[in-house]
Amino acid sequence: MYVNSDTIWAVSQATPLRRMVINGVLTMSEVDETGSRGYASGGFMADVQTYGIVDAEQQQQWMSRNSHFPIW
Repeated sequence: MYVNSDTIWAVSQATPLRRMVINGVLTMSEVDETGSRGYASGGFMADVQTYGIVDAEQQQQWMSRNSHFPIW
């Protein structure tokens, strides 16, 4: 799947992100209207390409394979 916008993927373990191309910022936790971050506990990513920043500030653990991140 190709996504041409900023994307939030705030998940718990065992919720994979697979076969994606994301042309924008990939945020790995919730952000409310005041800018406060929620928590997400990690997961698995495979065959993912991003063309923007990957913001994984609140993650406990995250595994990836066959993926490309220009800025993590």
